[in-house]
Amino acid sequence: MNTSGPEGQASRARMATGLVLGLVFVTGALLGAAFNRWYVEPAFPAEVTTAPEVESAEANARTSLVYRVGLSEDQALVADSLVEVWRERVEHLQKVYRDSYWAVIDSTRDALRVHLEMDPEQLVRYDSLIHIYDRRNEGAPRTPPSSQ
Repeated sequence: MNTSGPEGQASRARMATGLVLGLVFVTGALLGAAFNRWYVEPAFPAEVTTAPEVESAEANARTSLVYRVGLSEDQALVADSLVEVWRERVEHLQKVYRDSYWAVIDSTRDALRVHLEMDPEQLVRYDSLIHIYDRRNEGAPRTPPSSQ
């Protein structure tokens, strides 16, 4: 490779620029990691995050709230009462929503059957699509789990 002419100088300049940029990038990454490790406070202090093992997600959320926030027993009882009221309201809202949702779905399906005047072959395909949709959405029950 001939490095004595103007092309060689340009090649060396590009290489030197690339090396300098690479060095700056690596230095910045290392300094950022060091700063993050030594000067940034953790989101949750280590002594607060330890809680006893629990079995259900609901119990886990309660335990997490009690231990991470440091609630007293009286505060935990108030939190439990408020969460129970909230749970009942949400279950009622879910039931009302599901009933309304499925009423709309069923009435739309019925209207399509009546107003489209489908021939027997189209009805078979339509029913097949409805069956596929219902099977795919079996995880979305028509009533809340507590009412079943």
